[in-house]
Amino acid sequence: MTRPRHVLPALVGAALAVASGLAATPAAALAPARAAAVPVPAAAAALTPVPAPSTAADAIRLRAASTTPYTDTAGRTWAPAAGVVGGRTSADTSPVARTADDALYQSMRVGLTGWSVPVPTDGVYRVTLHLDENFQTAPGARVFSVAAEGAPVVTDLDLVAVAGPHAAYTVAHRVGVHDGTLDLAFTARKNLATVSALEVVLVKEAPAVRVNAGTLATTTDSAGRVWGPDAGAVGGRWTTTAPHGVAGTDDDALFHRSRVGMSAYRVRVPAPGTYRVGVLLEENYYATAGRRVFGVTAEGAVLAQDLDLAATAGRATAHVLTRTVVVTDGVLDVAFAASRDLPIVSGIQAVLVEDPALVPGADAGPSTGGTPGPTPGPTSSPTPTPVATASPSPSPTTSPAPTTAPTTAPGASPAPTASPSPSAPPAPTATPGPSVTPSPTATPVWACTAP
Repeated sequence: MTRPRHVLPALVGAALAVASGLAATPAAALAPARAAAVPVPAAAAALTPVPAPSTAADAIRLRAASTTPYTDTAGRTWAPAAGVVGGRTSADTSPVARTADDALYQSMRVGLTGWSVPVPTDGVYRVTLHLDENFQTAPGARVFSVAAEGAPVVTDLDLVAVAGPHAAYTVAHRVGVHDGTLDLAFTARKNLATVSALEVVLVKEAPAVRVNAGTLATTTDSAGRVWGPDAGAVGGRWTTTAPHGVAGTDDDALFHRSRVGMSAYRVRVPAPGTYRVGVLLEENYYATAGRRVFGVTAEGAVLAQDLDLAATAGRATAHVLTRTVVVTDGVLDVAFAASRDLPIVSGIQAVLVEDPALVPGADAGPSTGGTPGPTPGPTSSPTPTPVATASPSPSPTTSPAPTTAPTTAPGASPAPTASPSPSAPPAPTATPGPSVTPSPTATPVWACTAP
């Protein structure tokens, strides 16, 4: 049996189709199963975000057009590319300016339209494109744009205009990945898009909660993610099947135990916010369509209605429902409504969808440049803060109006009341000095690093 490399990334596309196709279905049809009045079970409080991954798997470096790996001058290995959509390879032995790693740029793929790269975990990534114009010599001869996960990375890039021919140029941007795969899209406005290499470095793993239904044990999946024991269920009972092959996944063990007959799960999440929810399902008993039919909602939004796993996926086949929902109270409500027999579930996960621009890190903000330097690893420490506040004089120029507010602050108004004293005028002018000191530190740390 052929299986994808990851349980959730391999099924997200099909699950999205199910969720989007039912997006217009009124959520009220499944509302009775929400059990909103049921208190959060004590066991749910024990759930914690998945631990951060080791730095060993935090970076992915790929060559766009070469079939052999390359070790750069910093000792980093760049593997042959996979997942590139369209285009052809091109090579040039001309020296490349602005880099010590000419060989990294001398092979490139031109005419590509996309690039899909599986990532080790959901989260915020620093995506860097390594580029070189090896053919055109005039500005305007090649112009193209690149988007990552649907968001622009660079628009109307003209390599000759910004770097010149045969010169290394990099474009880096933060991207949030929440489906296990980084998707890049290349759009040419003039001539063909081109790229030499791609670097994807984890900045921060997305906070997540993962529950494996029907067991008190923790389970580690094929991607190294930890699924906690069953917690947060409202009603139902456990069911266990003998170890067996489960189609459509490399994580059979996640599906060998299930809960049936529950009306809801109330799962405590790390914080209120927007979450990518995944509900893992498997029909482990019926082989005939129509024997088990039920609906699923998350925070009142429909994931599936009248779902018949035997008809949709088949017996002993992994099926995942996904949808992005907003959790306002810190508890994710997933409801199940039975139409025939008992609902069944194998696992639930909720991954926080964070704004990449707001995640602290030494690499915040888009950037461009030439020679690839040391790549910052995952961090949550705001070490760049002194950089943004070290020189008081530029701070007002990178901050909004509040930096100039002290000149008209209420401190000036007491001046007339102090006028009888000759020493009173200097006092108000000295007061704004201390009051303006906190202003630069209150400025968002990353506002100064954005272009």
